[in-house]
Amino acid sequence: RAVTNTVTNLSGLGIVLSDATGYNVNIERMHYRGGFVGIRRIYKLAGTPTNTNIQINYSEEEIPSPILESHGFQMFRWTSATGWQTLTDVNHNQATNNVSKIGLINAFSHWTLGSQLIPLAANRLVLSSNLSSQQKNAVDLSWNVVPENQTISYELQKSNDLVHFETIAFKDAINNQNQNQHYFYQYFQNESVLYYRVKQIFQNQTYYFSNIVMVENKSINFQIYPNPSHQNIKVKIPNEWKNDAIMLKLIDIQGRIIDDTIIIGIEIEQYLQKKLLQFSKGMYIIEAQNKDKWSNSIRLKWIIE
Repeated sequence: RAVTNTVTNLSGLGIVLSDATGYNVNIERMHYRGGFVGIRRIYKLAGTPTNTNIQINYSEEEIPSPILESHGFQMFRWTSATGWQTLTDVNHNQATNNVSKIGLINAFSHWTLGSQLIPLAANRLVLSSNLSSQQKNAVDLSWNVVPENQTISYELQKSNDLVHFETIAFKDAINNQNQNQHYFYQYFQNESVLYYRVKQIFQNQTYYFSNIVMVENKSINFQIYPNPSHQNIKVKIPNEWKNDAIMLKLIDIQGRIIDDTIIIGIEIEQYLQKKLLQFSKGMYIIEAQNKDKWSNSIRLKWIIE
């Protein structure tokens, strides 16, 4: 869109720009989910402003708490060096009456509304994963935080269905706001596929989730082919299971155990073939464990089409 010295409402996106010189601007409107005090809208502006005036409109429904409007609900700008910052000079206006304004802007970035008192989605929390080259079935999980603001701790969580997550580790925050922080944890994954995320907990007990990463452990010798399954299947099991009693559970996406049995390993394929014809379409978790020999359970995601 072209920005001029008249008020330019950008396609009804809730942001208004004006500039005496005039220029073209590119705008992206993004949203972030709960866990922070702000309007949960972020605007990425790209252009060549000259003393531009910015106005962001908001509604009462977007204010998490009415008290924030009179106690620090303001416009924030993202900088790569320090994260979200308010502009505290004379050009800054505190949000009131559903409007926040700021003037004399000569450089664009990301913009949002939030509170000085409680952190926004200011931290870039990125989780990454790799199967360890040193330890069998070990997953190296690491996450970076840029920067680390008012954080108490982190919870590392896992899931086998992307619905139900459980905490597998805790880490206290270093809480150095001036540096990027790096955390590491190694987890032994006996499931063929798991999903991981990090929960970042702040001093006021709000929280934020990282991205989700999927780890496939191909060394687990319990697999179904094809998967997703439609008609006939083949099941691969560990060699040591063939003549052993195996405890087998079938779990639906709500976490309910819908079948629970003990079966000889070589009979698992025939057993699951029957269940394939009986079950409705959807995603299931197969949990298997050797009954008589100590071992961790193996969990396998199974999709029926």
